[in-house]
Amino acid sequence: MMARSSNNQSVFIFIRYLLLLLIALFMMFSSAFYDVFLKLTIYPVNFLLNFLYSSAVSADTIFVQGFQIAIIPACVAVSAYFLLFILNFTTPMKIKNRIKLLIFSFAALLLVNVLRIFILSVLFIKDYVYFDIIHKFFWYFLSTILVLIIWFSSTAIFKIRGIPVYTDFKTLIKNIKNKWTFFRY
Repeated sequence: MMARSSNNQSVFIFIRYLLLLLIALFMMFSSAFYDVFLKLTIYPVNFLLNFLYSSAVSADTIFVQGFQIAIIPACVAVSAYFLLFILNFTTPMKIKNRIKLLIFSFAALLLVNVLRIFILSVLFIKDYVYFDIIHKFFWYFLSTILVLIIWFSSTAIFKIRGIPVYTDFKTLIKNIKNKWTFFRY
């Protein structure tokens, strides 16, 4: 019975990593993910800006107070969503928890990102003297910290105890040792 259970674990690990690879390939060769998150990002930012100014959206740009605020792929943070996706799929958990954690972490990142772009947009429009420094600080430093905070918060909220990649690796090694021991006797 032990061998069958370990076989199932190994198969599920393989399926998760295969699915991760297929989705990664899809994301590399398709703009669908970016297009969806661009719209989920730009329209709420525009909505918030309309409380302070008159603004409008055209494609990937917000027009406000005579300024053009281009929302480039780095602003949408596709790589941050993908990092959360990788962390999710390389951590063992029940499918129900995986879906909840993925939705929660993506929603949290989207909310933080919309607020970040809104605040930076207001600073840009007001010609704040330290705009460039704050923008670069958000981009180079705080973005990585925010992804980690979202990941650790998500795993705490959903009580996930596995460690990405490491727990799967440990499980596979244990399963291989159990199989080897089974065949030796």
